[in-house]
Amino acid sequence: MGVLKTIIGAILTISLIVFVALFGRLPVFRRTPIAFLHKLLTKYIPSAFVWVDSYLTGRRLSRALFSTGHYLMYEKHPVVLIFFVVLQTLGEIAMVPRLWPTLTLFHKVLIPIMIALPHYYLYLTATTSSSIPLPSNLASPQPHPASPSPSTPPTTLDFGPAHAAAMRAYPYDYLLYHPGYFCSTCRAPKPPRSKHCSLCKACIQKQDHHCIWVNNCVGRANYAYFLLLLLAITALLVYGTLLGWSAMSLRLTSRFAPPELTRGSATTKTWASGTDWAKWFDRLAWALVVDVRVGATTLLCAMCTPLGAAFLAYHAYLLWAGMTTNEQGKWADWKEDVADQVVFRARIEELRRCVDGGFAVGKEAGAYPALPREVEVPSDEVDWPPSGVPAWVWRGRERGRGGVKWWYIRTRSGDQPTVKMSVEEAKARGLADGYPDGNGVKYGEVEVEDLRWHRVLSMRREMDNIYDLGFWGNLMEAIYHRGR
Repeated sequence: MGVLKTIIGAILTISLIVFVALFGRLPVFRRTPIAFLHKLLTKYIPSAFVWVDSYLTGRRLSRALFSTGHYLMYEKHPVVLIFFVVLQTLGEIAMVPRLWPTLTLFHKVLIPIMIALPHYYLYLTATTSSSIPLPSNLASPQPHPASPSPSTPPTTLDFGPAHAAAMRAYPYDYLLYHPGYFCSTCRAPKPPRSKHCSLCKACIQKQDHHCIWVNNCVGRANYAYFLLLLLAITALLVYGTLLGWSAMSLRLTSRFAPPELTRGSATTKTWASGTDWAKWFDRLAWALVVDVRVGATTLLCAMCTPLGAAFLAYHAYLLWAGMTTNEQGKWADWKEDVADQVVFRARIEELRRCVDGGFAVGKEAGAYPALPREVEVPSDEVDWPPSGVPAWVWRGRERGRGGVKWWYIRTRSGDQPTVKMSVEEAKARGLADGYPDGNGVKYGEVEVEDLRWHRVLSMRREMDNIYDLGFWGNLMEAIYHRGR
């Protein structure tokens, strides 16, 4: 019983630490014990260690460990990947040879497949990059002058074919992603759904998260492989649990309920018949001690199965919702801002229309001119919904083309957005009545409410995820729209 308690306690502790470290920062766990444990693990305990080390050794130990800690925490390294592969391989070596002589032909054919698939998909996920390669001679980005007309934008830097393809892979939704933003590290315009990874040192297309288990960013090119890896790992854990439990049950039955003792009984008896919980655990502990290799591996599989299933279920939910892990955090922030009534939206067509009915070129007050195509690709050049996906999976959910397009912003105070314009223009529009004596006029300009913006009161009715093509559409997009 003591051995069983020790093993279960160790596995549960490790599983809890891994769960808190990986999921503790998710928005869903804000203001929960999980978030507190994450801060305890990543902030309070390291700070306490530094304080104790400062008191005892004058921070000599901290300085000695700094380079190692910095490498493990802030550099891309294969330590966790190696641990993952070694742990899986050792578990397979521990269990399979012990059970092989007793297995049927079905299991002898199935086991090599179950073992090979996780390694295969792990290799594909770890070696397939979703990064956006850029020319090595990019200059620092300069502000783009306003386009003289929508059809003849000024020339800009060439960011390379890979970046141009990334800019055309997804449309800007003007909610989570807006045109005109440059990556401060890569010095190139940020493509829609991309995010810079400080570990991979590159911008990642459709960045989901940086996965330490595969030592790579999960993004547009390898997300399908990552899903298959989660499915294969979860299936292997479930299979290992059932296979090991079957072997342990046979051993327990032969020890505590052999046929010669149950022959002639009116009811079927098993090794657990007539036992209370204490005796049941005692017998299970006996089975673990008799064959530690099979018992420990089975217990490890059983304890890790919920973690693998949780990963798989979480990404199945993201697939259903049409968003990435990174985008889920952004949507959670927008949800809070809508609840605080600090979100506004305006029709893009109105923002880009001049007073005289033409289109804004940057000179009119409050104008939002279209940017050069290297920074803001015209919507008719964007491959969305993706052409490689069979149309039947997203028919009826075509988004990002046609209809009213909205631009979303936040304000810190929740007040109506304002726009600066000259006093003469404000008077011409009838907006200068509040400044009869020149109060509020600065440098010949006044700040008036911009009535093109409307407050968002319902996230469900007034905000739309244009990247959501439905579950099957999102799945097909992950498979066919990988850009490789």
